[in-house]
Amino acid sequence: MLVSILSMKFSSATLAYFLAICREKGFSQAADKLDKSQSAISTQIGLLEKELGVKLFDRSKRPLLITEAGQLFLEFARDVLNKTEDLERYVSELSTGIAGEVRIGASTSVGTYILPSIISQLLRKFPEVKVSLSTQPRSLVFESVRHADVDFGLVLSDKPPNGLESRTLKAERLCLFTSSNHALARKKWIQIADLESIPFVVGPKGTEYTEMISRILTGYGLSDHRVAARISNFEGVKAVVHAGFGVGLLPHFMIRREIRERALQQLKVQGFNASATIMRIERIDHLATPTILRVKDFFSSAILRL
Repeated sequence: MLVSILSMKFSSATLAYFLAICREKGFSQAADKLDKSQSAISTQIGLLEKELGVKLFDRSKRPLLITEAGQLFLEFARDVLNKTEDLERYVSELSTGIAGEVRIGASTSVGTYILPSIISQLLRKFPEVKVSLSTQPRSLVFESVRHADVDFGLVLSDKPPNGLESRTLKAERLCLFTSSNHALARKKWIQIADLESIPFVVGPKGTEYTEMISRILTGYGLSDHRVAARISNFEGVKAVVHAGFGVGLLPHFMIRREIRERALQQLKVQGFNASATIMRIERIDHLATPTILRVKDFFSSAILRL
């Protein structure tokens, strides 16, 4: 089938119809999203299936089910439309200069605590640039990059994703911390063994950040660390620890203000030197426009200066 696909010609509109049906899981839903009639979309997909000689959808299933051939064509359609959009944006910027929209996906920690001030600096320097920031869990950032929903991603992670290009921007130390009034805060140095009986305040079970923290603690012999509270957001974790209950583990950039104001105390633990990486994620074959390249460089330099 792949050989026959490569020898055919398809309009971008037909490919867009196909992707919309896959995304919305139905012909009528796709028609509503595209503001087209369902019959027009159905006709185009029928002609496409006839030309390919295969069924792309199993119309007997609800919700609509994409066939094995449809899955193969889905990757082809995404690739063609992504490359077409990349080229159109690139050519457009030859006349407009550094301007237009740049779409960035960021993990929650990076998007909330690092990027707002950098975006403000960027927009002051390049007033013709518009930034669209999508903050979401790390795995969704990876998917957004793969599907070209964003131009690049910025995440905090202890390992790079598969199938994407990643560049390390900065190693960020992870800090064990507690309330300034906690008994451990009065010690100049503590041992890892001192943490075995101390309750930890962490994120919800199964979330990506919580799993990363668990891997790191296990690497330091704390696989059986006691979890006393699971809080769904980083500010909540800090608030519970600040109230005098237990120990937290967060990147330094999340707690530096509270440490500076002495609301929280970073613990000095012998032999503990954990870190995660702030990395930039892109599609391997992405044709970045001059504006995207300039914005990427700006963000990279700003993050290095943190």
